[in-house]
Amino acid sequence: MGLMREFTITLKTEEKRQIIDITDMVNARIQKEDVETGACLIFSHHTTTAITIGEMEEGAVQDFLEFIEKVIPAMEFRHAHKPNHAPDHLIGALMGPSVTIPITDGKLTLGTWQRVMFIELDGPRERIVSVAL
Repeated sequence: MGLMREFTITLKTEEKRQIIDITDMVNARIQKEDVETGACLIFSHHTTTAITIGEMEEGAVQDFLEFIEKVIPAMEFRHAHKPNHAPDHLIGALMGPSVTIPITDGKLTLGTWQRVMFIELDGPRERIVSVAL
């Protein structure tokens, strides 16, 4: 078994809530590293972001973002430094900061409609995503 390789992707988000498809960025690096089979861990370094797998077709992203807005509970948040920022942390924690995806034939093994989605919950900001192969 070889050594694990790690690299980072820097993203600059432009909206408060935004979804960025990072699938092609990750696949390009897998090809550059000449990895044919294995596993790929994709991890966000931020508590107000998430990484998931989903559909990026027209309308699906807008539906996803609207869904996020509607699941935020009507409650009084007690987040110490910025209460209106609390839902961003909660959604990020529920969705999770990472995914692990198999690599087959030098690319992520994803279904027909599956894409790797980086989800910004408190932008715009510069964000860092680690990828380990």
